[in-house]
Amino acid sequence: MSESVELATILLTDLVGSTRLATSVGPVRADELREEHFALLRHAITSSGGQEVKNLGDGLMVAFGSASGAVVCAVAMQQLFERRYADAEQGLHVRIGLGAGESTVKDGDYFGMPTVEAARLCDKAPADGILVSGWVKTLAGRCEGVEFESAGLFELKGIPESVEAFSVSWTPLGEEASVTGGWPLPALLRSVPPVSYVGRVDERAALEEAIVPARDGARQVVLLSGEPGIGKTRLSSFAAHRAHAEGFAVCWGACSEELAVPYEPWIEVCSQIVEHAPQEPLERHCKRHGGELSRLVRTLGERVEDLPSPQSSDPETERYLLFSAVAGLLQEVAQSVPVCMVLDDLHWADGQSVALLKHVVRTVEHGALQVIATYRDSDLGKDHPLGAVLADLRSVEGVQRISLHGLGADEVAQIMTAVAGHDLEADGIELAGQIATETDGNPFFVGEVLRGLSESGALVFDEDSGRWSIDSSAGIALPESVREVIERRVERLGDEALEVLTQAAVIGRVFDLELLESMLEIEESRLLDHLEAAVAASLLAESDERVGRFRFAHALVNQTLYEGLGGTRRARMHGRVAQALEKLYGEDPGEHLTELALHWRMAAVSVDKAKAADYALRAGRRTLESLAPAEAVKLFTDAVELIGDLDSAERCEALIGLGEAQLQSGEAAYRHTLLDAARIASTMADAELAARAALANNRGGLPSTFGEVDRERLAAIDRAIELDDPPNRARRARLLALKALELNWEPDFDMRRALAEEAISLARATDDPRTLAEVLRNVE
Repeated sequence: MSESVELATILLTDLVGSTRLATSVGPVRADELREEHFALLRHAITSSGGQEVKNLGDGLMVAFGSASGAVVCAVAMQQLFERRYADAEQGLHVRIGLGAGESTVKDGDYFGMPTVEAARLCDKAPADGILVSGWVKTLAGRCEGVEFESAGLFELKGIPESVEAFSVSWTPLGEEASVTGGWPLPALLRSVPPVSYVGRVDERAALEEAIVPARDGARQVVLLSGEPGIGKTRLSSFAAHRAHAEGFAVCWGACSEELAVPYEPWIEVCSQIVEHAPQEPLERHCKRHGGELSRLVRTLGERVEDLPSPQSSDPETERYLLFSAVAGLLQEVAQSVPVCMVLDDLHWADGQSVALLKHVVRTVEHGALQVIATYRDSDLGKDHPLGAVLADLRSVEGVQRISLHGLGADEVAQIMTAVAGHDLEADGIELAGQIATETDGNPFFVGEVLRGLSESGALVFDEDSGRWSIDSSAGIALPESVREVIERRVERLGDEALEVLTQAAVIGRVFDLELLESMLEIEESRLLDHLEAAVAASLLAESDERVGRFRFAHALVNQTLYEGLGGTRRARMHGRVAQALEKLYGEDPGEHLTELALHWRMAAVSVDKAKAADYALRAGRRTLESLAPAEAVKLFTDAVELIGDLDSAERCEALIGLGEAQLQSGEAAYRHTLLDAARIASTMADAELAARAALANNRGGLPSTFGEVDRERLAAIDRAIELDDPPNRARRARLLALKALELNWEPDFDMRRALAEEAISLARATDDPRTLAEVLRNVE
C-alpha cells in the first residue's frame, strides 16, 4: 500500500437540500438531477485541472496541487450552477469548502488536516457560498476576478483552536462574459463529460505546459496521434477547457470521413473567430487582406461593412492570398486575446486543409496561439498529404508530438470507480484487469464493454446501498471486438431502431432528421423515439446548435453499422439517400453537390452511372473553384471512371477538369490528361473543348519543356486554332499567345514575333483586361 505526503489543497462540495429532493420532485427526477449536479461539478474540475478523489454521495472531494487552481475551480462550479439553474423550475445549489496544507496520500485518497478543514468549512458555508481557510487564501495569492473577505472565526469540530475563514466572491458567467468579450466555448465542448478525466498524467502536463509560452506569444503546436477510440478528442477537449480557463479564446474544427469538404476544419474555426472576435481586429484584418477570407466565411460581410470581393487571379495566387488571410486572421486576433485552436481528425482532411496548417504553423511563429491537431497514425498511407506535412514540421520550433497508447489496469479501475461513484471491491478490481487486457486499454472500447455488461445484467446497481455489484451468474463474457459489443448494444434497441441507425450510418457520421425521415416509412414520433433511445444509449449525440441534427457518438459506431451491410444493399441505400437529397434540394443543390456526388457514385453499381458522373463532374468544378484541387482530382477521376472509355463530350469535359486539377495540385500527369482531352475534342471537331484543353495545358508563362519544343502540345494548339472558325477574338488571342510561348525554342524569331503581335492586337480589341493580361504574360 503506497503512502506519501504532499502539499495539497482539498476542495469538498455538498448538494444543498439533497434529502428533500426526492420528496419534492420524485425519486426518478431526483436521480436525474443528482447526476446532472455531478456532471456540472466534473465540468469545472476538468477545466481547472483538479483530481477527483472520491464521490461523497452528495458531493465530491477534489485535490489540487495549486491553491489558486482550487479557488478558480470552486468559482467555476458556482458559476455553472447559477447559469444552469437561474431560471429553472427546480434549482440546485451547492456549498463548497477548501483547506490546504500537508496531506497524507494513501492509495489515491487524501487524509489530514486540509481534508478536515475543507469538510468543516463546507458544512459552515451558505448555499451558493465558498469558504476557505487562511492557508488557502495565502497560497492562492491574487486570483484574477476573485476577492477574499473575512467571514469571522469558526469553532470547527476536530480542530482545537478557532479558525478564521474567508468567503470567496464570484460573478455570474453572464456578467463576466460581457467583460471578457463573451467568447463562448464551441458547441462540442459545452456538453459535460460523464466522469472526470482519468490517466494521461504526462500527456495532460505537456499540454498544460504549452499554454504558458503560447500565452506569452510563442506559438505552440501539439500533434496528438493514436488509434481509433484511444482518446485523442477527449484529451484535446481537456486541453481546450484548460486553455479556456486560462483566458484563451477556443475554436474547434473537425474533418468528416464521408465528405472531404474542402477546408472543412478551417471553415469551422474561421467562422467561430469571425462570429466572436472583437470588431477592431476584424477591421484591421480586412484592411490588410480585403475580402479573401470570405471564400471560407460567408458571413464576414455581416461583421465588416463595405467588404470587397476576393481578388480574381490564377488559382495559385488566389490560394496564396487565402492562406495569407487565414494566417493573418489568427495573428491579428491573437494580439487581443490568446487563441487555442483544435483541428480534430486530420487523417480525414483534404490536401488543402493540411497545406493550410503547414502555412499557418510556419507563418505564425510569434503570436499568442496554441494549435492542437489530432490524427490516426494508423490511417496515414504513404500518399496521404498529412504524412509529408508531419515530416516537414519535425524541425520547426514550438512543435511537439504526443502519441497516445492504451490505459493500464489501474487507470481502467479508476474509470470504473468514477462511473460507479464508490471504491471497487476485489471482484471489480479483477474485472478492471480483465477489461484492460482484452481491450488493450482503449478508452472507447472500455466504455463500450462496461455499457454492454450493464445492459446485459452482469453489472447490477443496488438502489438501497447505492453500490454496483457483479452478478457472476449472468456469465460475464467479454466481447471479441468493438464491433461485437456495438452490435449487441444496438440490437437491444430493437429491430426497427437497428434499421433506423443503419440507414443513418449510410448517410454519414452527421445526419439530419429531415433527410432520414424522408427515406423511412416510419411516423415521426416513432422515429424520434428511436433516435432519443440511441442518444440515451450513448450511440448518438444530438446537436446543440441545429435542431434536428444528430451525430454518431463515435466513428466506430457508424463504421460498424455501415460495414455490416452487404455490397448490393449498401449501394441501394446510397441510391435512396441520393434520391432523397435531390427531392430536398432540387436542381441547384449548392453545397450539397459533394454529398450527391458521393452517394450517386456509391449507388452506381446498381443505379444510373450517367447521373453519378454528372454529379461528380459538377462537384469537381465547384471544388476546384473553392481552391481545393486535390479533392477536385478525386471527383473528376470518379467522373472519368463512371463515364467510361467511349470518346464523348462528357468524357472530354471530365478530362479537362481532371487535368486542370492535376496541374494545380502539382501532378505531372496533367499533361497526358489534357492531351487526351484535346484528342477527343479534335476528333469531335468541337472548337470550344479543343481550345479549353489546349489552353489548360500550360505552365503559366513558361514553355512546356526546356531546350526543345513540345510538338504534341503545339499540335493541340494548332488544331484548336484551326477549329476556331469563325474566330472568337478572346479565344484566338489566348491560343496565339500560347503558341508563341511554346515556340520559345524555335529559331524562327520573326514567326514568334508575328504571333505575339497578332495576339496582343486581338486581346486589346476585346476590351477584356484578363485576356490582355494573360496574353502579355505569355508573350513578354
